[in-house]
Amino acid sequence: MGALQNAEAAERLHRQARKNRMLARGYLDWLKHVRHRQHLTVWQYGGKLDSFLAFVGERPLDGLTLDELETWLDRPRRNGAKGAAATLAGESAVIRGFYKYLLGHGHVRTNPCMLLLPPKVRNVNPKAIEDGTWLRVWQADLSDDERVALGLMYFCGLRRAEAAALRVDQVNLERGRLQHFVRKGGGEDVFPFRSAVQLYCERLPHLGAERFLEAFEARVQLAVTAGESFVLAWGTDPRLRQRPFAGPLDGSTNPDQLNKRVGRLQQRLGIKQPFTCHALRHSFVSNLLRMDIPLHVVSRLANHSDVTTTMRYVKTALDPLAEYLCDEGRLVPSRWCASLERQSTPA
Repeated sequence: MGALQNAEAAERLHRQARKNRMLARGYLDWLKHVRHRQHLTVWQYGGKLDSFLAFVGERPLDGLTLDELETWLDRPRRNGAKGAAATLAGESAVIRGFYKYLLGHGHVRTNPCMLLLPPKVRNVNPKAIEDGTWLRVWQADLSDDERVALGLMYFCGLRRAEAAALRVDQVNLERGRLQHFVRKGGGEDVFPFRSAVQLYCERLPHLGAERFLEAFEARVQLAVTAGESFVLAWGTDPRLRQRPFAGPLDGSTNPDQLNKRVGRLQQRLGIKQPFTCHALRHSFVSNLLRMDIPLHVVSRLANHSDVTTTMRYVKTALDPLAEYLCDEGRLVPSRWCASLERQSTPA
């Protein structure tokens, strides 16, 4: 009798775990088909839900407490350290959205996430890569794929997810543009990559933009000949983990792979102060400002939602005192300051 009761209890727990998985899969389907989230976004949400449901186990989702949710957020990561503030903010957003879905569809009676507040992500001055560090990497013996991946983020300012998902049919070699590619958060965009490279070659020639253009155009032509769909051909890496609640990626590169490969590349080259993929994008914005591109144009090319985001780069990319030129020991206002003086002088 005791063995039968134990078996029945075990079966109830298994049924609860299956129900949890079914609800998670329903939430992701709702995100994809009702909210029209990008496949990559749904895939990334699935990875976070995968970890969360492993923590929940066979407990019902309706019975979890705020303390238990905070315990999951505070769990040690692979290196034993706690998650960064941005990581915790992303994970808590996924769980809050999941519970709002469950509550709205009547699968839970209460929402324990009401007070699930992650650490505040504080905006810091964006840090561009020093030219010397960049050149040490860029002038190394890189594969074409590595050069294309680095160049898309450094010379074109693509976010790692945007570079990973860039399709061959979104590259117009004749016009020198990336067109109809999807930006982070949705929405299509156009970027003039050949004009950007030409600008670099004219104003910051030492950064080697022409090598990116050669590698990028060769890679696209090779992909067209081979019938490949994506510019970066890392999506077939067998080490990619398939996430059970979102399935595999659609053939595009896992953005995490860009982080890992860029990290391994720097380790191989002995870079003592390694940079992240997003620092490549920081460098793109800073370099445009160094080249005296107007702020609103920089904001547009970087796909910033607001020009105030671009303004954060002005502090780190420009020297406000460089507007003054030394002329025979005197500090003379720049042309910009002189034009303001002329406008303010009464006729």
